[in-house]
Amino acid sequence: MIDLAEKLAELRSEHNVRAFTQRLQMKKLLIIDDFAMGDSPCKALSTYLLRNIDSRQGVASTIVAAQRNWMEWHSWINDPATADAIMDRLLNYSYMIELKGRSLRELK
Repeated sequence: MIDLAEKLAELRSEHNVRAFTQRLQMKKLLIIDDFAMGDSPCKALSTYLLRNIDSRQGVASTIVAAQRNWMEWHSWINDPATADAIMDRLLNYSYMIELKGRSLRELK
């Protein structure tokens, strides 16, 4: 997620963002790790997430991994309408796996 946000900020122009999005859409699997970490996303990033998740729906797989409980994701996204749309797509067309227990990193 952090790398994605930085990459989008780097691209700046709508044409470059569209080209980057098309490259991601060609991937059969997209993994967004550390979702909802840190500060709330800017409007542009929220909109990008919505477009990307929507365009992949029914076509390609997307895994969203987060440390934050999914019930907190809606409030993390600044714009309520965009948050509703993202959550609708993620929750209604997904399998949710909640991992419990100690971190494997603690064992090393």
